[in-house]
Amino acid sequence: MILLRRRIGFETERGFGMSIFSIVGITTFFLQALVLAQSVEALRVGGGGELLSPQLLTLESAANVSHDQSGGISNEVQFESSQELTEQQIIPGRRPCPAEAVFIPRVVVANPGNPPKGGTGEGRVSYIYEIAKYETTNDQFLQFLNAVAQESDPHGLFDPRMQSEVYGGIERLYSSPPHCYRAKPNMGDKPVVFVSWLNILRFVNWLNNGQPTDPSLIESGSYDLSMGEAFYRFGERSVDADWVLPNADEWVKAAYYDPTKSGSSPYWSYATQSNFEPQPSFASLLGNFLQPGPNKVNFAAMANWSGTTSGNVVSVGSTGAQSYYGVYDMNGNVIDWTEELKCIGGLCGRMGRGGYFESPTENPHLNLVSGLSVSVGPVYEFGAATEAFKQFGFRVARLQSSSDLSGSGSIGKEDFEVLFQNFGATGFDALGIDINGDGVVDERDLFRMQEALLLQSW
Repeated sequence: MILLRRRIGFETERGFGMSIFSIVGITTFFLQALVLAQSVEALRVGGGGELLSPQLLTLESAANVSHDQSGGISNEVQFESSQELTEQQIIPGRRPCPAEAVFIPRVVVANPGNPPKGGTGEGRVSYIYEIAKYETTNDQFLQFLNAVAQESDPHGLFDPRMQSEVYGGIERLYSSPPHCYRAKPNMGDKPVVFVSWLNILRFVNWLNNGQPTDPSLIESGSYDLSMGEAFYRFGERSVDADWVLPNADEWVKAAYYDPTKSGSSPYWSYATQSNFEPQPSFASLLGNFLQPGPNKVNFAAMANWSGTTSGNVVSVGSTGAQSYYGVYDMNGNVIDWTEELKCIGGLCGRMGRGGYFESPTENPHLNLVSGLSVSVGPVYEFGAATEAFKQFGFRVARLQSSSDLSGSGSIGKEDFEVLFQNFGATGFDALGIDINGDGVVDERDLFRMQEALLLQSW
């Protein structure tokens, strides 16, 4: 006897609810995933999945079938198989792992045409843009993996160290495809690490192209990666890019610029709206920053948890310190990859900005602010386009106003109409309409659109 335990039910043509994950064929009821009693998680049967049993379990092949006739949910469905299934024929199964929509909370970086930062000349941006409030998390990146890296992963989007090392926060289920990705315990809201610069651009392309499930669609969009690793040295963002990896000016402005600051410079020394050295602190058992405050940063190897002794990542934003524009963790937690290309002595590399959880307390301005060049040269400590490190994460930016829902190039009546027509939308229905990136279309998006309308008149 095979007993199918209670699961989400589906009403079918035959008029009863079946407790299944997926119906592959309505007429013959090839079941893709069943839950068996207590000892076996799932049985894969026929058609559209991996065969965990060589038997085809259909209504026609069952000697006796009993089920709940009520429709939407079945408490039990019992099959007496016409053939005995041996223990070797029933092996642990796999549940579907569909990607969920990813939303990136963002802030608006206004004040276009601001002056550059004295000494470096960085930070001047002539346009309004948006930047992620937080570093990209494991929860966000794993949805990218579930969308495009279940069947194959030729670019190594999933780095095994994400699973094996304590700083990594994603685990891959199943040694053979189709894979499924999920966050390690207490790591979902921690910044993703062990992501190479080129693979970050693939994530950005994925956002730019509407979060597709076709892996071929992550090779172009904001960045044309057809030149392969050479893009690390020569590539630039596309002229019509929307989602991007911030360049040096975009990152520096979001971190340090403050148009309301008094004094000789409108730039703070640190991305905490302060000229005083920030303070580190400890971490909780769950990886939250303890004693958060307006000038706190995760650095100096103090935030240890999950067995570390030289620092660790903490939940994004948990330090409590933010820049004038409301951006978190720009001086610590992990170094942010940027688009910036820097060449020294003929060796060129992309720049990471800010500090990380292990940055030393000596000369904090150098270690937390100046940034780090990741060269293509073999004589450097760090590698090139496809290398990934525990110290490096990233955040994304958006160049086009998310309030321009109609795509007209300006904010107007039609944008408000689109917003109201989709009020309450969540999940994939909210993609492209959820203005502030919190995953739901609501009054907070209306406020952001009104704000964008005012900024447009500047």
